[in-house]
Amino acid sequence: MVSSLLKHAIIGIITFLVLTTQFVLLSSYGIINISAQTSTTESGGSINSNSNSTDSEFTLEEAYTVPLNTYNESSLAPTAGQPRLLERIPTEALQPSEPFFGQPREIKEPGVRNETDTNVEQTQAQTASNQTLNQELQNKTVVTLQNTTNATSEAPAATAATAIPSSAGSPLLISPITGFKGIDFRESGGWFPPDATLGVGPNHVVQMVNLQGAMWTKQGDPINTFALDQFFATGTDRTADPRIFYDPGSNRWFGALMDISTNSIHVAASASEDPTGDWYVYDFPFSNCPDQPSIGVSADKFVVSVNTFANLCNGGFTGVQFTVADKADMLNGTTPRFVQSDPDTLLFSLHVAETQDPSSASDIEMVSVDNGGSQFATVISLDGKVPNVTASDSFVPIQLTNVPPKAIQPDTITKLQTNDARVLDAEEYRGRLWFSFNDACVPEGDSQARSCLRLIEIDTSKTGSDAVIQDFNVGVNGSYLFFPALSVDNNGNLFVVYGISGKTIFPSLLVSHRLANDPPNTVEEPLTLQPGGGSDFSGRYGDYFAVAVDPTDPNVFWVAGEYTPQDQATTRWSTFIGHFSVTR
Repeated sequence: MVSSLLKHAIIGIITFLVLTTQFVLLSSYGIINISAQTSTTESGGSINSNSNSTDSEFTLEEAYTVPLNTYNESSLAPTAGQPRLLERIPTEALQPSEPFFGQPREIKEPGVRNETDTNVEQTQAQTASNQTLNQELQNKTVVTLQNTTNATSEAPAATAATAIPSSAGSPLLISPITGFKGIDFRESGGWFPPDATLGVGPNHVVQMVNLQGAMWTKQGDPINTFALDQFFATGTDRTADPRIFYDPGSNRWFGALMDISTNSIHVAASASEDPTGDWYVYDFPFSNCPDQPSIGVSADKFVVSVNTFANLCNGGFTGVQFTVADKADMLNGTTPRFVQSDPDTLLFSLHVAETQDPSSASDIEMVSVDNGGSQFATVISLDGKVPNVTASDSFVPIQLTNVPPKAIQPDTITKLQTNDARVLDAEEYRGRLWFSFNDACVPEGDSQARSCLRLIEIDTSKTGSDAVIQDFNVGVNGSYLFFPALSVDNNGNLFVVYGISGKTIFPSLLVSHRLANDPPNTVEEPLTLQPGGGSDFSGRYGDYFAVAVDPTDPNVFWVAGEYTPQDQATTRWSTFIGHFSVTR
């Protein structure tokens, strides 16, 4: 049996060896150019990384594999406990929240591993965004986009059918991006930011934002709206950070909501393919307050991972913690078999990857890059049937991550929070793991650091160790990009939805893509999903967007995110749900 203390000691030694070994190796290789402007920002004295090329891979496999159930008993009591079924909720009995007409209310900013250090890095990032480039801002692979919207003069029309020439020479046809308004500021309880999430099934679209949920047909016809405190059986508890997705492997829906008052995550699993029917609602307890839950499934497992904080999320970081439950038990409405990890302070924001692998795949991946100043990603693979689950870790060197600067916008000195460099989305498909987060970079032709998208692809199909295939930033000269969410289609093509703002660009939604056979570390020019009509005066934005592949047609993508409408007096912010198809 491996103790938690010994486990942490081993990880600490390996982490040191990874960084030391990586620095020596990269120093011998020098800067690798990939036909793109490269740059980086200051990171409080962290070692620069000059890594990443498709013909050089640096990895270090973890020196141990530990069955979760061999060290798990001590972590389950008294601070945590057995997930339990709370209720079987019929959605037809739910009522929507009353529209909110009071003063805006801010959801507490996502907890950070070390708030003091992150504040220092945010200040450094902001300083770097207002100064001339120096030698330390030269080492990141950056793709610079050109096709962006100048939004202050006139809001552009919806994007028409567009043929985007791919690098491979064959055009990818994007159908008209159509969609409808999602949940807005008043409907969701008057909170900001929205934390937009989205699920798409065979016949329904489901969105959950802050305290409100809603369902539509795929044609955009509303079916119902419902209060999340009723749906997740949280009563008057403090709640936040909803999640929702459809699992084509089981033809069921899964949702989650953070319950601050009880240090738990309430998890809902639909009783059928129809989300308008009944749902089983479970309580998943954690050792401390569980912030920003990330959820996913494999063929036989449901996983929820959280950052835990002391004192009902008002205290310090107490570690990443995750629970693995038997998926069949949850779908049958019975008390699920489960295992749970000890809180781990050496990791931060361990994001569960959604998967489009065959429904027979039992393994599931999670990935973390800390929240800024990191030079490696930690990938944890869970396998085995609950409760005999094993966890194996790989440490993968990547280019340096940085806390991004805040984003400017027109007509105000208020800057948008771009938070930090934690993983925001991840998806595995056919042995490839893509993940995305906010980062800082200097776009080509620019002289200042901006908030940029960071996209990384890792090959998980190799035996023994993972390898970085692509690792690059996406930026816009003079503008700021933030909160990327991603998905891949059945051909391995990548699609990303994200926000943009700048001196002449109101906060808007864009969509970009890259083809599976495009050159490494490249992305196609963006399309406008929803233009903004005004500036956001709260300063809070995000904290995450969503992409979902249509289960009835893997060439159809659904996306959701925040934008700022023109009518600030009534809506302040809104979400938009769009969809489009791709053909070759």
